[in-house]
Amino acid sequence: MKISFSIALLKSLTPVLIFFISECAFSQDVSEKLDTFMTTLYNRGLFNGSVLVAVKGNVLYKNAFGKADFYKSIDFKTETPCYLASLTKQFTAMAIMMLHEKGKINYEDKLSKYFDGFPSYADKITLRNLLNHTSGIPDYFYLGTVHPGFTNNDVLGTLKKQDSLNFNPGDKFEYSNSGYVLLSMVIEKISGMKYGDCEKKYFRTSEYEKYFCFRCIL
Repeated sequence: MKISFSIALLKSLTPVLIFFISECAFSQDVSEKLDTFMTTLYNRGLFNGSVLVAVKGNVLYKNAFGKADFYKSIDFKTETPCYLASLTKQFTAMAIMMLHEKGKINYEDKLSKYFDGFPSYADKITLRNLLNHTSGIPDYFYLGTVHPGFTNNDVLGTLKKQDSLNFNPGDKFEYSNSGYVLLSMVIEKISGMKYGDCEKKYFRTSEYEKYFCFRCIL
């Protein structure tokens, strides 16, 4: 099934929704105004997916728009599974912090401690760099790695072939999906669990069952 869900669009809508809710917070017709707002976005071709707006645990608005599968004309519903994509990075980061708290890893551990086969720059990159997007490792999205069925090991193999970094570790910030693939693999190495099993054990709730992540994009 092709899931149509734009994380980038979701991120761009978040501050708009926060402002919108703050403006309507004391109105009795918040739900109606939210529905008008989201329906307008959908009608303009700016949103396809599900949305839930809650304040302090109280659901103000919940609805779905468009198609979950355009080819099969399957409607998007509020319970339609959604691919979380980079939203899983917060779980990856928290799992690393939990391992650190248990004394199993150190934020200053070098990349070379966990992976063989990288060029010498792996001795300069720390787990902290990976967490903070300051490693200098190129983003695999731009390295020709992405293809149907690709895995973390495919990404790892491609990264090991990179002769140089985009910049010296710690010199600047540059968002990198590669860093979080490596962190997910560190989690698996140290915990002895598959990433999905770790995520399910520590972070998943019954509501979370409606969402999923690919092991190749963490």
